[in-house]
Amino acid sequence: MMNSRESDYYLSIQEKNQATRLEGNKVPSLIIEGKTDLKMYRFLLKQSLLDWNDIDIVVGTSKSNILAHHDSGTLRFNYVILLDSDYERYQKKLREDKAIIYTHFYNIENYLTTDRVLEATIQDFTTTQCSTITSDDILNDLLENLTIYMTACLAKLKEGWTIKLEDCSLERWWDQSSHKFDSEQFITYLVNELAEKGNDVTIENLKILIDTFSPEIKKSSLDLILNGKRKVEFIYFYFSRYRTLMEGRNKRLFMIDLLKNVDKSPQAVHLVKMLDQAFLRLI
Repeated sequence: MMNSRESDYYLSIQEKNQATRLEGNKVPSLIIEGKTDLKMYRFLLKQSLLDWNDIDIVVGTSKSNILAHHDSGTLRFNYVILLDSDYERYQKKLREDKAIIYTHFYNIENYLTTDRVLEATIQDFTTTQCSTITSDDILNDLLENLTIYMTACLAKLKEGWTIKLEDCSLERWWDQSSHKFDSEQFITYLVNELAEKGNDVTIENLKILIDTFSPEIKKSSLDLILNGKRKVEFIYFYFSRYRTLMEGRNKRLFMIDLLKNVDKSPQAVHLVKMLDQAFLRLI
């Protein structure tokens, strides 16, 4: 079982290769994309049946770097790779490779916002103010506010736009007074960004283009399209309407509230089972 000390410890690919050269290939590794994911894995792997003192965590810095090492055969140790699906699961473009496990959703953060995790967190927050909230209320509000954002992400993907979008905080387009996503401000941002990249498009033409992708935005596909970081952000904004409830809770603390309930997600439980099975083949 992983404890807090081990969860903060990690190696780079180069360090692990060097350790293997000096000490032999005795300890298998879980290769992940970034060190910011470590806190997530600490909570997820509490469900594991394995002793994570016997497994190294290797941070590969990016999906492309990890796959480049994997494909070239330069990894000198036994390993399992855990990658964010990004859009690849939505596009049905996941690689079939026994060494690679993909997240069920866009990325690891999406596990924090599944229905059962939200319901458990709502119960933790039970007050007179929010006693009637359900996960459906939150997700319906998300669809109402962020459909234009998600359709823009799909348009970017399919039109090949090279603009910043998925990694941009929603805060820049969030109206704190109305608790709404400012779609007009967002469209203006898109037009300006596209113009800088040499794509001359009017606001009206952009709205028409984005609308063509709206039918693809459904609850069933939401977590394959929406970056989990943005989804967590939206849910934080949603709960921020209840000032008494959220007093003293910033985004980081709110994420910990969600992390405490990640074991309620069937998909998260399944992910850990897949990791356990993969490592049992190596150990």
